[in-house]
Amino acid sequence: MGQAAQDVRDKLALIRPQLRDEVKEPRVLRYDPTDAPIFYLSVSNAPGAQRSQRELTTIADQIVRKRLETVRGVGAINIVGGTKREVEIRIRPAQLEALGIGVDQVMNAIRSENQELPAGELRSSSTETVVQIKGRVPTPDAFRHIIVARRAGQPVTLGEIADVRDGQEEQESLALLDGKRALFLSVVKAQGQNTVDTVDGLVRMAEEVRKLVPAGVQLTVVNDTARGIRSSVKEVRSTLLEGALLTVAIVFLFLGSWRSTVITGLTLPIALIGTFGVMYLCGFTLNVITLMALSLCVGLLIDDAIVVRETSCATT
Repeated sequence: MGQAAQDVRDKLALIRPQLRDEVKEPRVLRYDPTDAPIFYLSVSNAPGAQRSQRELTTIADQIVRKRLETVRGVGAINIVGGTKREVEIRIRPAQLEALGIGVDQVMNAIRSENQELPAGELRSSSTETVVQIKGRVPTPDAFRHIIVARRAGQPVTLGEIADVRDGQEEQESLALLDGKRALFLSVVKAQGQNTVDTVDGLVRMAEEVRKLVPAGVQLTVVNDTARGIRSSVKEVRSTLLEGALLTVAIVFLFLGSWRSTVITGLTLPIALIGTFGVMYLCGFTLNVITLMALSLCVGLLIDDAIVVRETSCATT
C-alpha cells in the first residue's frame, strides 16, 4: 500500500505544473477502515421551520458537536453540508484606481486593524496586571470604518472603496435528507474503542441534546455501524443454537446412545463458556473476524468431539 501511494504521488507530481496556480496541492491518502465514520446525525429544520443553513450550522457546531465530543470513545466529529459565516469585502476597482490605492494596502489595513495584541504589563508593589489591546472588529459594519490610506490629509475608509456584506462561506459539501437540504455530523471513533459502546453513548447524548436545541431544529440518527454489528451477533447466536441442536440430533441418530450424545453435546457449551470467560478476563471484545472464526470453530469442535468419542468407544 505504501509503495502504491508513492507511485500515485509521483504521477501527480508530473502533471502538477500543468494545473492552474489557484488549484490546491493534491493529497493522496491511504484508506483505513478504522477511520470510517461509525455514526451519522442529521440537523435539519422540523416541518414548518425556516431556519437558514448558516443558523443550522451554528447550532450544530456550538451546541450539538460540543456535546457529542464529550462522549467516551469519540475521536473526531466532522460537519458535512454546513455553511459557516463569512464577512465578504468586495472591492470596487474604479475607486481604488481613482485614489491610487493598491489591493495589498487594503489587505494590510484589514489585517493590522483586526487583531488583539499584548501591550505589556503594569506592575505595582502588590499587583501585576497584563495589558491587552482589543483590536477585533466587533460587527461587519465596523469594517467600513477601517482607515485604508490617507489622501490630501484626509482618511480613506474601507467603506469608500469596497462593499462589506455579512455573508457565508462558499459551499464545499452537500447533505440531503429525504431529498431536502440538511447537514450531517459524522463521528469517527478513537483508536481501540468499542464501536457498540461508543454508538450507545452517542445515542443517549443525542436524546439529551434534543432538549437543548432551539424549537424547530430536528435531530435524526441517519445511520450507525452498531446496527450491523448487532445483526451479525444475532445471526451468529442463532446459528450456534441451531447448529448445536442439529448436531445433538444427528449424533443421537447415528450413535444411538444417549450417553454419547450428552457427552458430545456438552463439549459445545463448555468450550464456549471457557472461551468467553478468558476473553472477559483479558478485556477482549468481539468483532467481525472473531465472530466468523467462532462460527467456523464450532463445527470443528463438534467434529473433533465425535471423533474422540468414537475412539474412546472403540477402545473400550
